[in-house]
Amino acid sequence: MGKHIITVTGEMPPQDLGVTSMHDHVFVGVGNALQEGGYIDQYAAPILEHFGGELPFEPGEISLRNLRALYAGAFIPEPSYWDWTDPDIAREELELYREAGGDCIVSVSTKAMSRKAGEMRRLSDETGVKIVAATGLYAHEVWPPEYFEMSVDDMTAFILGEVENGLDGTDVKPGIIKAAANVLDDPTLRALTACARAQAETGLAMMVHNGLEFSPDDSWEMLGILVEAGADPERLIWGHSQNLAGNRDLAGILRDPDSFTIDIEFLARVADEGVTICVDTFGMVTNMELVGFIEQPEIQQAIIVAKMMQAGYGDRVVVGHDASWKLCASRYAGTGFTRVPGWLLPNLRAAGYPDDQVDLVAAGNPARLLSV
Repeated sequence: MGKHIITVTGEMPPQDLGVTSMHDHVFVGVGNALQEGGYIDQYAAPILEHFGGELPFEPGEISLRNLRALYAGAFIPEPSYWDWTDPDIAREELELYREAGGDCIVSVSTKAMSRKAGEMRRLSDETGVKIVAATGLYAHEVWPPEYFEMSVDDMTAFILGEVENGLDGTDVKPGIIKAAANVLDDPTLRALTACARAQAETGLAMMVHNGLEFSPDDSWEMLGILVEAGADPERLIWGHSQNLAGNRDLAGILRDPDSFTIDIEFLARVADEGVTICVDTFGMVTNMELVGFIEQPEIQQAIIVAKMMQAGYGDRVVVGHDASWKLCASRYAGTGFTRVPGWLLPNLRAAGYPDDQVDLVAAGNPARLLSV
């Protein structure tokens, strides 16, 4: 039997994949991350302090009055802004993606992140957009309590069980594994090891989340952990790579403006190991200014892609949006899943990059990675 790609509606030939966003979320919830001590909670306190103890608008409000504050990070302490689980919004964004020229979404939400495998299958059937679902383990800040009691063997068995039996009580099979780290502590090391072992056993590609505050050294250490545990570098996709190509510390940039540069040296080093770089917040309008971080501006992300292509790494680059909260939705002035097919790819072609090179980033590399 030839190679195939596993989507939520079944297996398909790799040559039929088309334009693919390799890092997105059709549905996602942040689980325990907003609870006291959670990953997101740690950023909530300074934001609330900035506003004198409470947000100066009603929870859930999205209007011209507060949009700028939300973009700067004021959405972070309020759970309702993190809700990306509305099927109507998902349908709208998938239809807009298809209209913009998109063909496939790789949705890397895991079980603890409100994945909704059955809903994704229904929406794929109804919109015509191919969807690849994920198994794996996201960062422990979203875990339910029982995950912390699991050994590496338990975690590995959990992932392999989803591969074998299906997701969320359905027969929908995952076509990719998700691994993640925000800190390299003991629970994270267990999860990374389990994901690597499952990758080695199944041959599925693995999307790897690099934490918001990860340095290149942290990222390199994580790569070593995964490879030592058995993961095949050729099957690894290095999520949020744009954050490893330049300074994102707002105060540091203002102290040393020359540090606001685009440097692909580290990304090239990772790609030389066989890993595929993922530049993946195209269209992301929200920021972390209120806690001192800036997202890589969209044009800088495009420049990273262009620099990698020019340096001969076009076969090691994929792209995405990481749409994952309400402000990403078109009904709230966001761009959803549309900026890769509707902005990045046309502009690369207009800049003179040959169609075959652009097609490699948009479709060829995803097809290679997702094929098993």
